[in-house]
Amino acid sequence: MVGTRFNNKTSEAKITLLHQPTSGWKGGISLHSKNSDFDAIGAEAFTPASSTKMLGLALMEEKHVGDVLIQFGARVERVTVTSDHIEFDPEIFVEGHHDEIVGEEIAGAEDDHTDHLQEFDFDQTFTPTSISLGAVWEFTEGYNLGVSVARAQRAPSSAELLANGLHIGTGNYEIGAVYALHEHDGETELELRETDAQLETSNNIDFTFRKFSGDLGLVLNVFYNRVDNYYFENDLGISIEAGHEDHADEPIADQAHADEEMAPVFLFTPQDVELYGIEAQVNYTLNSQWQLAAQGDWIRGRLQDGGNLARIPPKRVSSTITYSGSNWDASVAVKRVFNQNQISSFETQTPGYTMLDLTSNLYLSQGKWDWVAYLKIENMTDELAYVHQSFLRDVTPLPGRNVVFGLRGEF
Repeated sequence: MVGTRFNNKTSEAKITLLHQPTSGWKGGISLHSKNSDFDAIGAEAFTPASSTKMLGLALMEEKHVGDVLIQFGARVERVTVTSDHIEFDPEIFVEGHHDEIVGEEIAGAEDDHTDHLQEFDFDQTFTPTSISLGAVWEFTEGYNLGVSVARAQRAPSSAELLANGLHIGTGNYEIGAVYALHEHDGETELELRETDAQLETSNNIDFTFRKFSGDLGLVLNVFYNRVDNYYFENDLGISIEAGHEDHADEPIADQAHADEEMAPVFLFTPQDVELYGIEAQVNYTLNSQWQLAAQGDWIRGRLQDGGNLARIPPKRVSSTITYSGSNWDASVAVKRVFNQNQISSFETQTPGYTMLDLTSNLYLSQGKWDWVAYLKIENMTDELAYVHQSFLRDVTPLPGRNVVFGLRGEF
């Protein structure tokens, strides 16, 4: 039995025209069209049927000036999001309102139930524009420095705008950015925002250092992004009864006695934020048999009016040592994910963990056959590990110890 049917019909076309080098400039233009029609029918549908049409025009150019590569890009889009006959219940968060509706449905008072609903149409066109400029300086053989600045805009998706329902995959009740919640007579009510949705606008700067010759390779990247109207799922710190959503395919009488489950409410909220961090990667070849690799990253997300951005990954470092023999190889990898204690309101801290993995391959040949016998042990120490940025962090930890071995042949 199909509970919910999701349909997404997409048509997409892209044309790229490259021009002959002109005064040292190489590049071209690109025309991109994409249309999507989405609808979901069933108890698990949390967004209304919608149509998104996008038409974009982009320009890409680059030129070498001595040891410096200059890169330039620009893009303009026209994005239209439409949805008709959207219904919502302003009193859905009023205490006891769910029981009142179920009682009306049991009694057959459908008209009383629909009296709670309001209906509206959504039709908004966005014109995001983006521009970027970068330079890569190869100041000596095997080394370069890169810098790029960009101003990029993005139209919010239909889900970010229009969601209003229980997301069965995360267990959260999601509300789109076209809605707002307000207090009335001590109760929380849902209403439409009076202003149009805004473009998400980011101003970014990146610095990169690379060493790519010799036995030692190194990439170091530092970035800073200032984003206006950054759309993210904001935990409101309230919950809604979700049991009736999960039992929507049961008779009304059974719904009335279903176990009550509470779903946290998240509102897609555009806020001004800062995102900055550092990424590093090192590779070192000791000799023809031994190789070392290490990498790490750290990112910080802050609301410009104070506080931390939710679900930001914690600091991470990892290293791998690999041995390559005449007909076999093996590697040991260690990854350390640190505690995440820079959290937003209604978030809780996530403990860190250390993961140890082992991989080994044995290469054999017999006639026309090439065989590989392999062994892979993941999470050797059976560490209990949680992903901070996951909505399902507390119920779906990372897999425990996993051992895989097998034989693969090719001819």
